[in-house]
Amino acid sequence: MARSDEGSSGAGLSIFALVLGLLMLAGAGAAYYVGPKLLGLGDSAPTVTVVAPDKVGELTLSEDPQYNDQITQLKSQLSQDGSPVDGAVAGVYEKAADKAKPVLFVAASGPSDDPTAEVDDFFKSEAGSPPITDVRRDVGGAGEGGSSGCGSMKSDTLSMVLCIWVDPGSIGIVWFFNQTTDEAVALFPQFKAAAVTA
Repeated sequence: MARSDEGSSGAGLSIFALVLGLLMLAGAGAAYYVGPKLLGLGDSAPTVTVVAPDKVGELTLSEDPQYNDQITQLKSQLSQDGSPVDGAVAGVYEKAADKAKPVLFVAASGPSDDPTAEVDDFFKSEAGSPPITDVRRDVGGAGEGGSSGCGSMKSDTLSMVLCIWVDPGSIGIVWFFNQTTDEAVALFPQFKAAAVTA
C-alpha cells in the first residue's frame, strides 16, 4: 500500500545526509522553492492526492527504518509556515539488484500560478557548486498546465540528476543518483503518474 507519512532509505547515510543538507541550506534553492516561495503563489489549486507509491517502474520504496527521522525533516521542508502545502510525502526508491542507483523522491499538493516560471526559478536558484548542467525542459510528467525539467550535477564525490515538475496542483522533486540524464528523463514521468491522482 502506498504511504504518505513515513519514508526510509537504502541509499546510504552519506548520500542521504548530503541531499538533506542541500535542502536545508538557506541558499540551496530546493527548500526555498519547495516551501512558501513556490507553493504560496497560487490562490487555489485543483484537488489532487499525492502519495509515495510502493513501486515506480522497477523501483521499490525502501522500508529501511533507519532514515525515518531524516525523511520527516525532508517532508517538513514542504510544510513551512505560510505554505499551503498539503500531504507532503517523501521516500527513497531502489532496485533490489542495483542499490548503487538510489532515487530520492519528495512531493506535495499545493497551488502554483505560474509553473513554467517556477521551474525556471528553481534551476536558477540551484546554480552554484557543483553547477547544474545539461538542463532539459519539458521532459514530461508535468501534465496539463504544468512544467518540468531535469539537470545533472556532478562533483568529485557526487553524481546525480535533479528533476522537478510543477503543475497547478502539485510539485515533485526527484534526485537520481549515479544515473545519466537520459536514464532520469525516461523514468521521471513515471513518478508523477504513480504519485498524483485527481
